[in-house]
Amino acid sequence: MYVRRSVYPGIWISAFIFPGDVLDVRHVHNYVRAMDDSLDRLRVLPVSLRLICEIHAILTQGVRGTHLTPGKFRRSQNWIGPPGSTIESAAFVPPPVEEMHKVLDALEKFIHGPSDIPLGSSHHVHQPLPPGCGYGLVAIFVPKCH
Repeated sequence: MYVRRSVYPGIWISAFIFPGDVLDVRHVHNYVRAMDDSLDRLRVLPVSLRLICEIHAILTQGVRGTHLTPGKFRRSQNWIGPPGSTIESAAFVPPPVEEMHKVLDALEKFIHGPSDIPLGSSHHVHQPLPPGCGYGLVAIFVPKCH
């Protein structure tokens, strides 16, 4: 088991890692770095799409996806499914790029605008984000809510 304490009080990250799972160790290490770096960046940068991209770049360093476009939002349609699946047979198809940008713009406005809607209600909005960034958002929102 890999356990790492963040430099921020009360934040712990743990994962069961089997011998030889170097990529799993990198993933956990990247999550800790992304959380620590994003909390530091919040001192000078508001929660924003720019910060989300910075988190994504850290999360993908040295792991699956590092050769793609770390720190950038996708520019083409993608889908999740078994090898060889098509968009029609995919298990999940995220919103098209144009719609994704509209939703991300709405998310940023929601974050910065006055609202009586609880933060947890925006959960569905982070679905089009790159994998891992939704968790990163939770990590940086929680300290701001207290």
